[in-house]
Amino acid sequence: MSILRQWIVRGLFIAAEDKTYYKYVDCSMLADFHEPELSVTENVYFVGYPDGRYDMANNLPLIRTGMISSHPQYDFNGQPEFVIDAQVFPGSSGSPVYIDLTFENFKNGQIVVGQRKLKLLGIVAMTMIRNNTLQAIPTGTNYITQEVLGLGIVFKSTAIKGLVDSMPFN
Repeated sequence: MSILRQWIVRGLFIAAEDKTYYKYVDCSMLADFHEPELSVTENVYFVGYPDGRYDMANNLPLIRTGMISSHPQYDFNGQPEFVIDAQVFPGSSGSPVYIDLTFENFKNGQIVVGQRKLKLLGIVAMTMIRNNTLQAIPTGTNYITQEVLGLGIVFKSTAIKGLVDSMPFN
């Protein structure tokens, strides 16, 4: 990280020190989507503030779980994204999505010795919804409601790294 970027980031966090929870993520934690463990139905974890909820007493976000729903090595609908099957609500956008490759290897019968191998897969971008139409009888007025499908779109870490690398003060 460049000195200018470090100064800006530190300045932002110092200014909001009593209100901000953050954890530094090293570039070595970014998934490149060539990891053999990455496939559909693998468990993922994401950290955030669903519907604005968090541990107010300790100023900590909530850690939630889901699983990979679309094949992560392919871009979903031609975009550098993949889908997770998780309860992604408004307020979850911006949540980092992690996978514990140590656990996935153990689950698949491989014994892993040493430290846990966590990878940042991306950041939650949006949730998928379904529109439902309600009809009022006899006036003929239609009302629309929305329902969260439990599927979230995640921007891949490779796209995020590309964006960060393109910043002029890199």
